[in-house]
Amino acid sequence: RPSEDHLVERVSYRDLNLTAVPGQKILKRRVRKATHTVCAPFYTGVPDFNYSDCRSVAWAGAKPQMALAIERAQQIAANG
Repeated sequence: RPSEDHLVERVSYRDLNLTAVPGQKILKRRVRKATHTVCAPFYTGVPDFNYSDCRSVAWAGAKPQMALAIERAQQIAANG
């Protein structure tokens, strides 16, 4: 559960087949869009350090979650 000082944007992937590359690419696009959304309060009209840093932190947090979701989908597909 995030604390009040963390920005959170939930990304749904329920409709995606994460065992296939097209589904994984769509997930990546959705997460990229979510990093823009969640970091929007730091955008001042031009990309600056705060905005870029926010996006970097958001991607760093999202990557392991995306990898885990893909891994789980592959395990479920393999094991039923």
